[in-house]
Amino acid sequence: MEQTIVGELEKEIFSLRDSGGLTDKIEKARLELLDLSTRNRLLHTPRGGRAKTVEVVHELAAAMYQTLVQDGKRVTFAPGKEDPKQSDALDSLDDEGDASEDRLASVRNDPDLVDQPDFELDENGRVKAQWDERLTTRLTSVGLQKRLLDLYIDAKTLQEEQGVNVLYLAIGYLRWRAASTPQVDRFAPLVLIPVQLERGTAGEKFHLKWTGDDVDPNLSLQLFLHREFGLRLPNIGDFETLDINAYMGAVEAMIAGRPDWSVLQNDAILGLFSFAKFMMYRDLDPAGWKSVGGMESISMLRGVVSDGFPGATLTDENSSLDALIAPEKMRYVVDCDSSQALVVHDVLQGKNILVQGPPGTGKSQTIANIISAAVAENKRVLFVAEKMAALEVVKRRLDHVGVGVACLELHSNKANKRSLLEELRQTLNLGDPKRNGTAPIIEQLKEKRELLNAHAERLHHPLFPAELTPYQVFGHLVRLRRQGYVTESLPIDSPVSWAPHEKEARAALLRELIERIEVIGVPNEHAWSGVQNDGLLPNERDRLIEMVKDLSMRLEQWTQDATTLHRTLDLAIPARLVDVELAVQRAQALVEAPAVGPEAFQSAVWDDQEQGSGVIDALEAAQQATIAIAGTANEQALEVNWDSTRATLIDLTPLFVLGAEIATLALVHDRLTRLTPDLTRLAQLLAEEKPLTLDLAFRLTAIAERATTIPELDRDALVAHIWERGVDAVEDLVTTVEKLQQAKLQLSTVFRDAAWSKDAAELEAARSQLFMSGTNVFRILNAQWRRANQLVRALLSNPKLQRTEMLAALDILIDAKAWLRKIGENDAQGLEAFGSNWQRERSNTSFLHGVVAWMRTLHPLGNGVRERLADIGDRVLATEIAKRVRPGLGQILKDLTPIHEALLAIERNPWGEEIILQRVPITVISAKSACWRSAHEQTALLTNSAELTVEQALNSIEKVQHAQQARNALATAALQGAPAFGPFWKGISSTASELRSIAKWMSENSDLRQLAAKLTAPQVLLTRAEQASAMSNELAAQVAEVMGSLQFEGSAELASDMSHAPLPSLISQLKSWQDTPEGLRAWVAYLALANDAKRKGLDEFVKGLSSGELATSHALGVFELSYFEAVLQALVQRDRTLANFDGQRQSQVVSSFVDLDRERMLLARYETVKAHHAQIPRQGGATGATAVLMGEMAKKKGHLPIRQLMQKCAPAIQALKPVFMMSPLSVAQFLPAGTLDFDMLVIDEASQVQPIDALGAIARAKQLIVVGDERQLPPTRFFAKALGDDTDQDDDEVGAQAADVESILGLCRARGLPERMLRWHYRSRHQSLIAVSNHQFYEGKLFIVPSAYTSEAGVGLRFHHMPEAAYDRGNTRTNPKEAKEVARAVLAHAQNTPQLTLGVATFSAQQRRAIMDEVELLRRQHPETEGFFADHPSEPFFVKSLENIQGDERDVIFISIGYGRDGQGHMTMNFGPVSRDGGERRLNVLISRAKSRCEVFSSITDEDIDPERVKGKGTFALKLFLNYARTGRLSLSTPKRDTRHSVFEQEVASALRSRGYDLHTDVGIAGLFVDIAVADPEKPGRYVLGIECDGLSYRDAKSARDRDRLRESVLRDKGWQIYRLWSSDWFHRPDAELERLIAAIERAKTEPDPLGEQAQLARRAVPVDIESVDRGEFAEMGLVEALDDPEAEVYVEASFPVPSAKLELHQIAAGQMATFIRNIVEIEGPIHRSEVVVRMRTLWGLQRAGSRIQQAVEEGISSVISISDVEMIDEDFLAIKGQEFKARDRTAVNSLTLRRPEFLPPSEINAAIVTIVRNNLGAKPEELVTVVSRRLGYKSTSPQLRRLILDQCESLVRSNTLCLRGEMLTLAQSD
Repeated sequence: MEQTIVGELEKEIFSLRDSGGLTDKIEKARLELLDLSTRNRLLHTPRGGRAKTVEVVHELAAAMYQTLVQDGKRVTFAPGKEDPKQSDALDSLDDEGDASEDRLASVRNDPDLVDQPDFELDENGRVKAQWDERLTTRLTSVGLQKRLLDLYIDAKTLQEEQGVNVLYLAIGYLRWRAASTPQVDRFAPLVLIPVQLERGTAGEKFHLKWTGDDVDPNLSLQLFLHREFGLRLPNIGDFETLDINAYMGAVEAMIAGRPDWSVLQNDAILGLFSFAKFMMYRDLDPAGWKSVGGMESISMLRGVVSDGFPGATLTDENSSLDALIAPEKMRYVVDCDSSQALVVHDVLQGKNILVQGPPGTGKSQTIANIISAAVAENKRVLFVAEKMAALEVVKRRLDHVGVGVACLELHSNKANKRSLLEELRQTLNLGDPKRNGTAPIIEQLKEKRELLNAHAERLHHPLFPAELTPYQVFGHLVRLRRQGYVTESLPIDSPVSWAPHEKEARAALLRELIERIEVIGVPNEHAWSGVQNDGLLPNERDRLIEMVKDLSMRLEQWTQDATTLHRTLDLAIPARLVDVELAVQRAQALVEAPAVGPEAFQSAVWDDQEQGSGVIDALEAAQQATIAIAGTANEQALEVNWDSTRATLIDLTPLFVLGAEIATLALVHDRLTRLTPDLTRLAQLLAEEKPLTLDLAFRLTAIAERATTIPELDRDALVAHIWERGVDAVEDLVTTVEKLQQAKLQLSTVFRDAAWSKDAAELEAARSQLFMSGTNVFRILNAQWRRANQLVRALLSNPKLQRTEMLAALDILIDAKAWLRKIGENDAQGLEAFGSNWQRERSNTSFLHGVVAWMRTLHPLGNGVRERLADIGDRVLATEIAKRVRPGLGQILKDLTPIHEALLAIERNPWGEEIILQRVPITVISAKSACWRSAHEQTALLTNSAELTVEQALNSIEKVQHAQQARNALATAALQGAPAFGPFWKGISSTASELRSIAKWMSENSDLRQLAAKLTAPQVLLTRAEQASAMSNELAAQVAEVMGSLQFEGSAELASDMSHAPLPSLISQLKSWQDTPEGLRAWVAYLALANDAKRKGLDEFVKGLSSGELATSHALGVFELSYFEAVLQALVQRDRTLANFDGQRQSQVVSSFVDLDRERMLLARYETVKAHHAQIPRQGGATGATAVLMGEMAKKKGHLPIRQLMQKCAPAIQALKPVFMMSPLSVAQFLPAGTLDFDMLVIDEASQVQPIDALGAIARAKQLIVVGDERQLPPTRFFAKALGDDTDQDDDEVGAQAADVESILGLCRARGLPERMLRWHYRSRHQSLIAVSNHQFYEGKLFIVPSAYTSEAGVGLRFHHMPEAAYDRGNTRTNPKEAKEVARAVLAHAQNTPQLTLGVATFSAQQRRAIMDEVELLRRQHPETEGFFADHPSEPFFVKSLENIQGDERDVIFISIGYGRDGQGHMTMNFGPVSRDGGERRLNVLISRAKSRCEVFSSITDEDIDPERVKGKGTFALKLFLNYARTGRLSLSTPKRDTRHSVFEQEVASALRSRGYDLHTDVGIAGLFVDIAVADPEKPGRYVLGIECDGLSYRDAKSARDRDRLRESVLRDKGWQIYRLWSSDWFHRPDAELERLIAAIERAKTEPDPLGEQAQLARRAVPVDIESVDRGEFAEMGLVEALDDPEAEVYVEASFPVPSAKLELHQIAAGQMATFIRNIVEIEGPIHRSEVVVRMRTLWGLQRAGSRIQQAVEEGISSVISISDVEMIDEDFLAIKGQEFKARDRTAVNSLTLRRPEFLPPSEINAAIVTIVRNNLGAKPEELVTVVSRRLGYKSTSPQLRRLILDQCESLVRSNTLCLRGEMLTLAQSD
């Protein structure tokens, strides 16, 4: 069964993923929702065995229905007989319970199993046992309690997880048999009463109560019987007045004639039944959506199912939030961080969005802000979630801010029509909200926000190119000040122009220069200070002298040779070595002259150089164009004219593909050509003269298709006008004929023929007389009766017919005569409509019905259809043509539609003025498609044409046309090419580079053209010139070598290049040099560094170091001080505010901003409430939907069902409640398709919602917001499993199967819905609780708020290792010892820390049940802990498996691993669902539920998990988690922050360390870090103060709200005390700021530790202060704690002397008994009459009261009421007349029954309620529950007590003692 369910889920997803149309996909998925097999409990309910049901026996259906529904009473259950194991040790939670059930199931027909019923009768003569408030079962006491507990847990879990109540008491069963299994009896329930199980404490019995929801028939059975057997199961109608016996009788009548079928009227079973899938199946019926144009017209549905969301974008995540969102647009009603604000912004921009919300990132507050902002903009919102908790947490947030009045909860048990109408009535009567403050909050907030942003921008805006911010400069200067560098600085050349690497290079250079100076000493005192190069050795000196001599001789010879060469070339005599280069250049040019021939050198083309270049340009252009088309088109393309093709393609979308859209357009032309003859012929057959369009063609085919189905009618009848105006009237006439024929057939054996001729009035009078006389024996004396009787019986075939049968037949005869008269009156209509086929009452009605049905099919085809059909000459031919044409037309429309829409989207309509494709004449389409076909054929010449887009094809065509133009230009240029280039000209095959080089030479050497034409051997001259040049270079190099060796600077003439030096001066200087160098090498090295330093702006440092004025030890410090001071000066000049910053003033701005930001949030709440109130309909003169709704409100009973109410009053309801909060099921159940639509749909916990479940909601919305987390649980199959009966399925398999089920979140991601991730993690009060999830599943992207406590403080993650525990693998699949340990921890928590909420999470359902059993046992043994289990209504205690824990959070979470080594010590690596695919998602959910502490209980550690034997990400993540839990260490790859940006923080930390403080910097693990955290020396593990600087974290905040309010707010929430340190203040006043900081640390030490104090329970006591929202004539109020609750009066039990020793209690005289009773009532009144019996028994010292004692006391009660001032109030309570009632504290009473809720006097509760409301000017119902129960002496509030107090609140409202205003109960105003 489980595999079948999962298989169906997989099919559902595949159907949505399959190809096909939207409707087809949905229909496939929809059909899979319908289960009409016998697996469905609604078609066959298993009995006995392990079926999770409770079978009720020996009870009456009428009694059960009346007690539960019509009387509204609670009932209990009675076991069939005593348990064979009687024990007070609470064995009911052992496995024996199952064994007992098995034994009972196997012998369920044993007469000894169930006690025989008690046939004692009550005062009404009914069997008492069947009309009491106890339901008898077949189970033993043990088995019954275990089974009820199972049902209670499963029903509650399903209600919380799926938003559906599935617990029903099924009354009455249909026993039926299927045709496939005719011998097998099946049992289907008939009437299903929605019920709930209640109990006060673990020790109390369960009570069954009707939920108040509608009682419905078995809808699945109704559909099944109709489909399979053609039977119609009767509807229930008004369930409040239902006669269940009559209903069962109607079912019996339905199955009459089926011998094997029967109705088991009094059979009843309590079990889990669900209509959920059936409701959704019905909701997705395409017929229901026709009113809105069908499902295909719903764009959102198309996007999710088929089209996706192409092109959807979101706001850039790195955008400046404050620049993006103006204060007036900040409609946040609860705190909103930057990631949430971007989501709200995108939503308000109308964008569809997928919000990834990791655990604890504020999904609910984001949704609350989205909903409130939508309400403020008058939008209608549908908020959908399967989990009740997801809806309730958002509702609580909205209630808290006053916006909850705009929300309508229709989730599960909150969908009651009476409470719904009451809530709508209260909303309708709301007053106009008022606001006292009128300050310009928006303007002030904007101003403060700009100031704060300006400071952050100013402090962290870098100075370029230095890339230093003021904050960094402050840090460095603070550091230098600490090192002693304050005033000493030297000027630096342009330091602010240095990039960071340039500054570091200068610092390195300065360090190296210092090192050199420390080697050679002070430079100015060195021996070589006057000579630039004295570092040569003696042998090098001799070599230099020889070089000088050689250079002189060679210079002289070179001069002679160069002079000769220059004269040959007509050049001047050389005066410098470099002059010989002129000869080289001239000779080289002659050698390089091209070999074009003398004629080319002398060509006139070269007289104008542009002519030659033009020839080459034309050649290159032609060649390039030819190359360009080589891969674009073939050679034939150059011969084709492309103008028309290009013009055709330009009109199309550039993205069209030739092989796709263009080919499709060509194909359309072909199809249209083939269809044209048929269309023409069809138009002729139908006499159509208008030009054919696609619409008209489709209409003609539709008409022609009906040509062969024309009924056999006369033409006049066929074209009769009556068919246009009265099809319904004609059908009614045919129906009348049919009824008359049936009546005649039925009466043929009853009446004589003469009866038909009798006057109808006479018959009616006779019938009335007979009926009114009844069966009275004196009727025969009535003459009128005798006449009537004689008249009628004379007409009867059998005069002795029974009276009832006679009256029934007479009624039929009277009706038949009326029908006959009607037929006669409408004879003309029948004749007109049917012609000769009309035979009045003898007409063939089946034929006439067929004609009517056929006529109805013509209605959509418009007017004139019948005439056309009548005039068709060849009907068969017309039909054949229509069948041939329709597919082609459909294909043409299908092909053209997307292309047409794409062209319209870019405003390129190919059809002229007509924009609707179906209206375009076919001739126009044909002509246009012909052009497209021609273009498609011609583009085939392009390479890879099928793959080209239109844009690419146009580019290719442009290239081809360009090539054609270039070739034409080349043909013209060829006339000048041949004479100019001689043999090098080869037409288009010429080498352009060769021609270009020729032209270049001609241009550069125009004066050498004639010489080149005559010269024969230029190479000889070049050789001589090169030799002279080489010699000159050699000489210059040798001279330069000498000069360079000496670094001589004495002569200006020789200071430049030696080749340019005058030759005489050079020779003279060489002869005069002498050199005696020592230490030259070190000197040269120093000079190089010094010169480099000077060039880099350090001239003053070089001078100071050279002279010795600047010490080398201080040089680097002075350099940094000079540099940073210069940068700071530039920063101050850029913004003078840096110089006069005042931290105190800035703190005031921050404080003001914080207040204004909160005020803005309050204003947003007011704006939202105001906008909602403006939409509320006014009551005066209400009409339409509002009038209907008000009429329903005024009714006392008989209200419309919610679905019908929505159908009739949708606009009014949505005006009152623009926000609907529902589960997917309630959407399908209560919102009729096409009736209500919403501007916005928000789906929460979307990863757990199956796509098919969400489609109904999506279809009703215009905008989609999907909220969830893909890394958390997929849709759970717990729902399907709980409704099944196979409990043997191994949970280990569940996870693997569930992982394959896709969610709506996954589907939307696949469809391209843009997504954004919420990043701020709020839930965990210690970072260890989320560290593994953030590291393993979210890549460290979360902003995790660090805790002010380390693991030493006892918060965060704890590990309990129990190596002795064993996993019972082959049997129970539980870990019993671990379960017991967890249960004991739960009990300890309840005893020691009840103020903290608690949840237990397990890896399997079996371990969950084992822990629950152990907890149940301990709860019964320790009833004092029940207060903990009853408190925390918003976050109650739970035990859940990881499959259904998503969405829950608690202060403390216990995790039971369960899996481990078995009894033999064997360890498998299977950890259930965690080990399967998707297991990591389950683990992620499991380990991220705790807010304060998470404790892991396990028999194994991470070391027991062998990585070599495991598979799946989940197991590896589990190993990491267990390691972290055990060791507290996690290898996080958190990037360290750049120390360059944290110099200031390090300096502050150093200053504090110097004062002896222990501290840490950068405290945190991801996203959010505390700059400096000071440890508390007296309390290890606690940080006493967090210091926040205005550094990196301050800079990186996305908004002023994040930076200056939320950051500090969330840190304080996690236990931090925060001190804001302004860097500018510290820089200007370091000592003063340090003292202030130290004072703040010392103050923080004196503050109490939040963890050290016992947190108080969250409660509200009275007296209270009042917070209100002014709404005109009245106010909405809330309570806040003000003073302690005054002590209530103590309950005093009666105790006085009685004659117990003389008389037995039942022997006391009536008068004396009355006296005793009055004394009791006087002392204890009001007191329950049963408690009077207890008190009398106690006074007599008796342990029990038998029937005689009870009777005696009851008689005494009757006597005292009749003779004294004692009266009976509230049905069963005795009180003194006129007595004043007060609440009495029952804490110390002796009688245990006094504390039972049913024994509490309603008048006493009413008095307590009224007193509290009066003293406090109002109170909320939930507050009254707590306060009243405490006044009555209850430390905890059980569900029964809570219900009792709430019932009394409602009673006081109904009696006008109190009135409900919003959520507040106040005293009603007196008239």
